[in-house]
Amino acid sequence: MNITSSHKNNYLELKLEGRLDAAWAEHFVSTVSAAMREGRHHIRVDALGLSYLSSAGMRSLLRAHRELTSVNGSFAVIRASDFVVNTLSMSGFDTLLALDEAPAEAVADEEATSAKSKSWSVNGVRIESYSQQEDGHMEVHTTGKWTPWQPLREEDCAKIALGRDCIAIGSGAPADEWQNAREQMGDYASAAGCTAWLPGTGADAPDYLVQEGRYVPELLAASGLRAVGSFSQLLRFSPENDGASLELPRLLEAVFSSTGSTKAAFVAIAEAGGLVGVTLSRSPGLISEGEHADEFPGVRDWMSFCGERVHHGRQVLLVGFADASGSGQSQPGLPAIPSRPGWKLHVHAVVFPFRPLPNGEIFMSECVEQLFAAAEPIAMLHLVEDERPTLGLGKSSFIRGACWCAPASFHTENRK
Repeated sequence: MNITSSHKNNYLELKLEGRLDAAWAEHFVSTVSAAMREGRHHIRVDALGLSYLSSAGMRSLLRAHRELTSVNGSFAVIRASDFVVNTLSMSGFDTLLALDEAPAEAVADEEATSAKSKSWSVNGVRIESYSQQEDGHMEVHTTGKWTPWQPLREEDCAKIALGRDCIAIGSGAPADEWQNAREQMGDYASAAGCTAWLPGTGADAPDYLVQEGRYVPELLAASGLRAVGSFSQLLRFSPENDGASLELPRLLEAVFSSTGSTKAAFVAIAEAGGLVGVTLSRSPGLISEGEHADEFPGVRDWMSFCGERVHHGRQVLLVGFADASGSGQSQPGLPAIPSRPGWKLHVHAVVFPFRPLPNGEIFMSECVEQLFAAAEPIAMLHLVEDERPTLGLGKSSFIRGACWCAPASFHTENRK
């Protein structure tokens, strides 16, 4: 079978010629999936050239329809031959047939996007900004009193709730008592009542907690940042050129610009171009008095560096806090980043199998909840920059996605 694609205004048309049978059904589904990854969520199939359609072929059409509908897209068969019309009708799949060639949904989406968003380009990546809540703002508070890499004590820890009303990152463990948490302390990220936590036991995959009914996830936090409020802006970004991606500092520039603030909180869901980061290999609760856990070579027992850019093509949930004010004041939980003097950033990345996001204006809570409902997290990283000459891995980058952000006020709790 031959598949020819062409862009028709605001939708993609796939012209099929030959036999759509068991031998070609998966190829057809892969073609649709690749188009969805590129943000093409309205697809029409020109079936005039189909000479044969088997049950496997019909199932592939239904699968494409189901996947596109799940991201608020549309799918239909147009210009079908009498054979295809009869086959689909007799099988009860005639709902896949459409008389219209151009989906009305695509036109409506384009008009809504033009009316509600502002757009610009950065290094071959198109960014669109939507205003979500005019007075959106985040109040950020420190959690826990642990100072890396000092010994961690019970009195350093604080119990925190991680419900749908907050976003948070840090180091901690879901335990009621210090004795149960001491050997488990690891990095966590939370948004919309969904929390991923990587135990500090050398675990490869994160565990996760999701708010359901009256259950609200809680952690014993050693350190971190927790914010309550609402997002003022949504940023959508996608490549204009093949191979283009948005490095994390560039995404932060867009966050600061769109929020009109030099201090911000953000959550993003994006396809990774490559991540650079570290994970805790051992719980900081095991650091002994007088031990220099942050010094080489002993630090390798406590932290694991990725060694190469990882998780290309995966879907990533980012939860982060940033400060570009250049005030020089020390903000606990916000380390400096080498590529931007005066900037401070703390961001955790939770990695999932790729799943397309709906186009246009979307909302953080719904998207994060759907992400956790569709698949389990497969990895987690504290993102860093590696600016070593020659050997450095550089910065994490992202191909396409959505970023919800807001101006932030940071409040440091009494740490003594």
